[in-house]
Amino acid sequence: MPISEDLQETAPYETIARAAMLDVPLTPKQIKSVLPRLLTDINFIMAKTSLSAQSGFWDFHGKITETAARLGIDQKTYIEKATLKQPSLFYRSPKTIEENITRAADLLGIDKKIYIAKAALKQPPLFYQSPETIEENITRAAEFLDIDKKIYIEKAALKQPPLFCQSPETIEGNITRAANLLGIDKKTYIEKAALRQPSLFYRSPKTIDGNITRAANLLGIDKKIYIEKAALRQPSLFCRSPKAIDGNITRVANLLDIDKKTYIEKAALRQPPLFCQSPETIFKNALYTLDVVQKGYIKDARPLDAMLDFPASFSLATRNTHLRAVHAHIFQKSFALKRFFTGSGRGKKAVEEAVVEYYRDRFNRTGKG
Repeated sequence: MPISEDLQETAPYETIARAAMLDVPLTPKQIKSVLPRLLTDINFIMAKTSLSAQSGFWDFHGKITETAARLGIDQKTYIEKATLKQPSLFYRSPKTIEENITRAADLLGIDKKIYIAKAALKQPPLFYQSPETIEENITRAAEFLDIDKKIYIEKAALKQPPLFCQSPETIEGNITRAANLLGIDKKTYIEKAALRQPSLFYRSPKTIDGNITRAANLLGIDKKIYIEKAALRQPSLFCRSPKAIDGNITRVANLLDIDKKTYIEKAALRQPPLFCQSPETIFKNALYTLDVVQKGYIKDARPLDAMLDFPASFSLATRNTHLRAVHAHIFQKSFALKRFFTGSGRGKKAVEEAVVEYYRDRFNRTGKG
C-alpha cells in the first residue's frame, strides 16, 4: 500500500515509518515493539542525509519480500526471527544482504541454507555484517584455541551463533581464565566442556567458577571431584544454578527415602545427568522399576540398592523399562536388575525386535496380536 501524497507531504518520519510497517504487514503490537529502535536508526541516518517521504527507503514491504525470496526463507519467518530483532533489515538492500550471506557461507565452508537456518536467523546481525570479519572471527578464534576450524564451526559456532560475531581475543580469554579458575587443563576444558556446551566460550569465567564452587559446597562434595566426575561429563552443570542442582538432589533423596550423601556418591557422581533431571521424573522412573520388581521380572532382594549400584536405571524412561518387562513376560524370564537393562541381547533394539517378531509370529499363527 503506497503512502498517500498528503501523508508524504506532511507526516513526520514516525508516521511514515508506521505506515510503511503496516504495509509489510506488521501487527500493531509488532510495530510498537520495533518502532523505537527503528526511529533511532532513522535519526542517525537523518543526521547525515535527508530522506523524502517518496524515497524508496520506506519500501519495507518490497525489501522484505525480495530479501526473503532471494534467501529462500519464508517471509513470516524472516520478519519474526530477523527484522523484528534487527530493524535495520527493514531498509537494507536485499541484494547486499544476499551477497553477505552467500559470501560468508562460502568463506566459512558452510552450506548456505544451513548458515541461514542455524546461524543468521538466530543471530540476525549476520545478515549485514562483513563476511570477511565473520570469517576472521572464526579463523582466529580456532587458532587461539588450537581447534580445527571446521570442528569449531560445527560444534560451537553453529550451536551458539553469537560466536560468529565475538572477538577472538575475548573468547580465548574466557576459556583461559575459566580453566585457570577451575583448575582444569585448558585443552581438557575445551574438549570435554566447551565444545559440548558452547555457551562456555562466551560466558563469564567468574560466573562459571562461582556455579561450580557453590554447587560443590551445597552438595558437600570436593570441588575437584565434582568437576572431574560430574561437570566434565555433564557440561551443562557449569552453567546451571547451584541452588537448582542441590534442590534436585535433595528432592530425589527425600522422595526415594535415600540418604542424600549416599545418593550423590553412589548414583549422581556415577550418572551425572541425575544432577539435572527432574526429581519427579527420576522418582517416576524408579517407581516403575520397583513395580517391575514386584511383578517378578527383576529379581533383586534389595532393588533400591541394586539401582544405586546401576544408577543409569534412575534415568531410563518408563517406556524403556516397560518394553523390557514385556519381553520378560512373553519369554517368561527374570533378570537381575543390571542384566535386565544391559548385557548381551538386552540392548533396546534387540529387545524391541524380539518383541515385534513374537507378536508378528503370533498374529500369523492365530490372527490375533
